Amino acid sequence: MLHWVCNNHIAASHSMLTPHNDKKYTPFGVVYSVILLLCMVAFYILVSHNNVPYIGCPFKMITGIPCPTCGATRMSYAFLHLDIVKAVLYNPMLALGLLAIPVWGIHDIMVLSGKIRPITLPKQCIRWGVVGIFVLNWAYLIIMKI
Repeated sequence: MLHWVCNNHIAASHSMLTPHNDKKYTPFGVVYSVILLLCMVAFYILVSHNNVPYIGCPFKMITGIPCPTCGATRMSYAFLHLDIVKAVLYNPMLALGLLAIPVWGIHDIMVLSGKIRPITLPKQCIRWGVVGIFVLNWAYLIIMKI
């Protein structure tokens, strides 16, 4: 169904690229990249001083299965030590999402400088994609017993 919805929307729109001057472009990728950088610096400061208390996952304590964000603290710690493979193994959805944010920021800078046009995707495809990634990530965490 997703394939049909996305293809029909794309066929109807004639193009997934829209010219930069069609509407005001908000550089969310740049904003999120700055926020991510600040959060990672704050996390590094807390971790380096052993000020991060680990209480465990309340969802996992109650249900016995990991929540969709289980492994996020270990993933962040692995990122700080530039161990990208280990970070992805702890929580693929969050790790790949964190890697995508700077790419999105670079895309926004290129759009704002006029070098490229913004890439737009149909909202329904984005929604189904997010749901699919969420479910696959949660299944991975449950299977791997993260």
